[in-house]
Amino acid sequence: MRFHKSRPPRGRSSTLSLASSSTTSTMATQEKEQLGRDSKISALKAIVPHLPNLLLKSTTHFLSLTPQSRSWDLRTTLTVELLRSYLARTIDDGLQTVESIQSLTMKQLKVEPHTWKVDVQIPVGSADGELIERIVETVVEELGDVGIRQHVPKVGAKSLTGEWVGNRKVVSGGERDEAAERRRENLSEEEKYDGLMREVEGGEDSGVVLWFHGGILCDPVTHRSIARKVARTTKGRVFLPRYRLSPQNPFPAALIDALISYLYLLYPPPGALHSPVPASKIIFAGDSAGGGLSFALLQLLLHLNHTPEPTSKAKDEGFPLAEENFCISWRTSQRPIPLPGGIVGVSSWVDVSRCFGEIRLPNGSRGSEEECKEWDYLPAPTDYRGRRYPPSPAWPENPGRTHFYAPDELISHPLVSPIVAESWHGSPPIWMCIGDECLRDSNLFFTHRLLASNVCVRFLKFTAMPHCFQVIIPHLDLSKKCIANMGEFIDAIFSNGSVKVGQTRINLKWGSQEVVPDDELCLGGLKLEDVAALMKNEINLWKEHARKEETEEAMRL
Repeated sequence: MRFHKSRPPRGRSSTLSLASSSTTSTMATQEKEQLGRDSKISALKAIVPHLPNLLLKSTTHFLSLTPQSRSWDLRTTLTVELLRSYLARTIDDGLQTVESIQSLTMKQLKVEPHTWKVDVQIPVGSADGELIERIVETVVEELGDVGIRQHVPKVGAKSLTGEWVGNRKVVSGGERDEAAERRRENLSEEEKYDGLMREVEGGEDSGVVLWFHGGILCDPVTHRSIARKVARTTKGRVFLPRYRLSPQNPFPAALIDALISYLYLLYPPPGALHSPVPASKIIFAGDSAGGGLSFALLQLLLHLNHTPEPTSKAKDEGFPLAEENFCISWRTSQRPIPLPGGIVGVSSWVDVSRCFGEIRLPNGSRGSEEECKEWDYLPAPTDYRGRRYPPSPAWPENPGRTHFYAPDELISHPLVSPIVAESWHGSPPIWMCIGDECLRDSNLFFTHRLLASNVCVRFLKFTAMPHCFQVIIPHLDLSKKCIANMGEFIDAIFSNGSVKVGQTRINLKWGSQEVVPDDELCLGGLKLEDVAALMKNEINLWKEHARKEETEEAMRL
């Protein structure tokens, strides 16, 4: 397949008016009230089995018996322990299918009064979808080993849905609040979008944060709150695409959907509510798996926009960017696919193998997958290698792979695990943060790789904080300041201002900061080939555990 380049065409858009009948509005109001009651009941049911453990942790916290009790408040301790207990129970009971676990995060939630939420459709024609899939498959082949394409599943490209999310000013005052809520519930999607845009500085000339939600089993509804906070901080808007989930839709399904979501913002189809958004006014953002997806999409675009052959200088610095953007035929016109204005990654999952576990790093420390277990709620790889789920359509008896997200042969591919990409030369500015969590070391080394490609990076390392703490413990002053720092970076990108860079360690009190040294970022001197070897070993461990489980299961039968 040969790619070609042409000059950027001018984009066009139109708006489609949507209407709602009074009967439909009344039904919608009743449904939302029921959603509110159901969500409270579901939350209570989820907490009850974990009450004994929560009481134990409360006691150890008040008696200051753990390092965490001297660093966290009680609310943080209980939140982390509830998540840890729930995830451990999910792993250990062996009774829940993948679909039943997914269903817990797929339930529709009532839209909070201070949130604008606008549902939209992202149509994809068959010819456009086939082209996008071929492009992604070709880049997978060009960035991978010989013969890698045979391991890429045929997942197709489908129409998607998504949510525009914005901050909504709420007028306080009892009955006035209720009346305003009723009016909002009766609005059409077009009217909701107009309401959202009235609170966005700059209107349609403003930027967009394209946020890819974390949790490969989750729905965007779980990330509406963080999206609203980002929108409030930046006085802007956030778009949450509903990309396909694994394991039903393995790689490259999510990456294809991410690219389609980006094209949707750049080149709105007829009937879209928004006007075309320039690439310089779009920021890819995401947390956990969504952060990894953001960097995978960036790596895809960097490859597409690089010249075909490296120069002698480029062998050390990466491929130079082409003078013109890579173009595709999209919606009957030639469309360039330029790089975005910037990237935001929160506790990004850049190493799908999670190889920094049972090892000793050159600096003498254990890998963070094991060393940080007490500060995190994520299960370590040693906790769920070989985990078997009851057979179901999403994950049958013999799924043919050990990882949900991608075939085993693709786990160490740079579009699956961006940490192993050879070059990030030409990347836009990047903002990243990580805590003392299981994914800490992979993010430290990933930052080292970005800096080696001369990328402008603002990296924040938070002491004693768990995975995605901004999302799960938003009440902390540290969480609020982290969001504010992210917002300042986003504003700088959208206003073409100077971006502050640096690698900073932030202690529990924001004022206590220090520089993260280069030796810590490279984990004491690890090389890219060392990480690739660690990943290969971890993948083999997963395979061995899977074979062991299959053998034991056969013996039981």
